[in-house]
Amino acid sequence: MDHSSWTLRGYSIESSSVEDLLGMTKLRTLTVHSLDGCTLETLSASLCESRELGQLSLYEVMHDRHNEGKLVLDLIQLKFLTVGMHMPRLPDQHRFPPNLTNICLRYCCMEDDPMPILEKLLHLKLVELSYGAFTGKKMELPDEVIYITSLKQLTIGGRNSEWVWKLSERGQDHYKVHHIPCVQFIY
Repeated sequence: MDHSSWTLRGYSIESSSVEDLLGMTKLRTLTVHSLDGCTLETLSASLCESRELGQLSLYEVMHDRHNEGKLVLDLIQLKFLTVGMHMPRLPDQHRFPPNLTNICLRYCCMEDDPMPILEKLLHLKLVELSYGAFTGKKMELPDEVIYITSLKQLTIGGRNSEWVWKLSERGQDHYKVHHIPCVQFIY
């Protein structure tokens, strides 16, 4: 077995233990499908020795409320993050890895607009908010998005046609996204 790079997909804490992750120092990709009572803080602490972990996907089938807003990732090398779990608001930008380039949020049911936090993650190349990521009343793309010059792809789902039109080429807010090569809207 080549131990230079490990990938672990479909990991379930329900059928194993979070402590099993402690010795996986060469882990590069991890997909967790069930946290089963494990807190995000405990998971993050178990991954602290995984210095090569560059891609992390977290999915919680059961909407476990004890992890709401508690995303803390002290993984400096993490570049790709997918979160598919109930999280009514994003934690502040200081709780995200500093080198994060891709973030995909799905089924989070965020009530608070995620954009004021995401705009502060200055290395982002890809942002996807889809499939129930945001369920609040109002989400705005702030003017500061124009300063995220690294952003290459923005995918947003679940917005009404008026919101989408504002960001289209003829819309009043198009200047906010004109620098992004790929802007997609999912209905």
